[in-house]
Amino acid sequence: MIDFNEYYYFAHVVESGGITQASKCLNQPKSKLSKRISELERRLGVRLIQRTSRQFAVTDLGEEVYTHAKKMLAEARAAERVIKARLCDESGTIRVMSSAQIARACLAKVLPHFLQRFPQIQVQLDVLNGPTDLTHRMSDLFLVAHDRELGDSSMIQRRIAVEPSLMVASRPYLAGRPAIAAPAELSAHSLLGLAEPCAKPRWEILHRRTGEQVAVTLDAQLASSDVLALAAAAREGAGIAALPASACAEDIRAGRLVHVLPEWTAGSTTISVLLPSREGVLPGVRALFKHCIEHFPAAMAAAEERYPERLPINANIDASSLEPCCHDL
Repeated sequence: MIDFNEYYYFAHVVESGGITQASKCLNQPKSKLSKRISELERRLGVRLIQRTSRQFAVTDLGEEVYTHAKKMLAEARAAERVIKARLCDESGTIRVMSSAQIARACLAKVLPHFLQRFPQIQVQLDVLNGPTDLTHRMSDLFLVAHDRELGDSSMIQRRIAVEPSLMVASRPYLAGRPAIAAPAELSAHSLLGLAEPCAKPRWEILHRRTGEQVAVTLDAQLASSDVLALAAAAREGAGIAALPASACAEDIRAGRLVHVLPEWTAGSTTISVLLPSREGVLPGVRALFKHCIEHFPAAMAAAEERYPERLPINANIDASSLEPCCHDL
């Protein structure tokens, strides 16, 4: 196993012209430097330095090793300069993982403003398979839509918005069927449920005016963790779906979907922004984290305003006052 410290000490000894001078420059005992050079020679099986009490000379092989060791030190110093530069300003590439509905519906309005503010930053955006798919720790930041707690995690989490889920269906699906007047009548219909794998879909139906609550566990004909896929299925007449308001408001406004039981909501969806760790957060990532907290709720509200009936998206949520699900930054 390569010990790069050996090359570090060897390069300094050669540059200093001897162990004594290198000891003074590095503030290290001469015995330590001599031992590390001997260990390097023993591991390589060659003599790098000819040294006696009166003479210090680098062998031919030692000169070749020194050439490479010097390049290693130069690259290490260059790496440190890159890190120090990144720690001083907002620049570089930020890797973001996002739920599909957030990536398509809202980030188009959030990221352009951020990139205009920070032109030295590049963002690489990938889509999460589901709200619990937070294993891609190589990502710098996560934006997740979820209808339940994400569970115990070492990640830094901040809730930035909460929106209701609306029950919707296409006009062709509803045509010729009796009007739906109460939640109990939903059981006679084909239902499209939003659910994680191996979890049974469940709608927590809430009356928006009286606060009456009805819990409905669905025997869904179609269940998926992909909100946009369920929205597409609902538009094609597959049944009644419960979708986050921002994912269906435009379809309702355009008449592609009808708001079923408009006095009721089917639970809510929370939007959270997460960081993998509290430590080592680069300025650019920290800037995007704060930008999402400040601008994401307004972007959701703007999308919701296209629907004539004002939907209760919590766009004015005070993120700084929320109890974090995991840890706060």
